[in-house]
Amino acid sequence: MPSRVPDARQTVRFISRLECPCQCPATVKQFARAREWARHALSMMTRDRNQQVAPVKHPKLTKEQEAEILRLNALDPTLHQQDIAVLVGTNAGRVSEVLNGLRKGI
Repeated sequence: MPSRVPDARQTVRFISRLECPCQCPATVKQFARAREWARHALSMMTRDRNQQVAPVKHPKLTKEQEAEILRLNALDPTLHQQDIAVLVGTNAGRVSEVLNGLRKGI
């Protein structure tokens, strides 16, 4: 299921711009308070990408590593992807992507 956070941001942004229709002092004050809460909620709906991204454990695959993965798989199709990964110096997920044609080396 796709994230609904962008829709929520848009709704909160809309609410934060609402104005009191009757302009009486009591409701104007309530609308101002609601706008402040909406702006506060909107500020909490963003994320600092630098804190969310996991550190890189393996450098990007090179063309040579991709060729080596394909060569090792052709030489011994029964060789486990984890074993190929250890030999090439990457992880099994990258090996799987190369073998399934989902990743190209740089």
